[in-house]
Amino acid sequence: QLQLIAYRNYNAPENELLLYSGWESDYRQLSQWLSKIEPDYGWGNEAVEVALQLVNEDENVNEVVVIGDAPPNTRQDTDQKRGQHNWTGTAFADAVYFDDELQKLKDNGLKINSLYLADRAKAEFENMANVTGGTCARLDIDKANGAEQL
Repeated sequence: QLQLIAYRNYNAPENELLLYSGWESDYRQLSQWLSKIEPDYGWGNEAVEVALQLVNEDENVNEVVVIGDAPPNTRQDTDQKRGQHNWTGTAFADAVYFDDELQKLKDNGLKINSLYLADRAKAEFENMANVTGGTCARLDIDKANGAEQL
């Protein structure tokens, strides 16, 4: 079974910062869920940390694939961006940091296989894969073999 997760950034409202499907074995259900997701709330580096936190909280995860066009927030990014919005009383009340969540994945033996869409994400997506023992590649969604890469 697969679960899809869409992460954004801290300029998104709480209900759009982190979106995720149910666990599905039917690709049509996943495709239907994904068709409703629009790219939005870009703000430089992105809140990959909230997606990794969700993964770390689920004992049923045995593989992780991260696809994105921007590197994850640094600790400084996270603190600065979170400061622009009051997260008190939300699911995101406590700050989480990418490097901490990445280490938890590694400690739990989960590999990240990362696919970056833009060169600006390459170094950090390679780092995610290297730290956890996963793989990394560029995904060109405009080429015919883009679906094969997935």
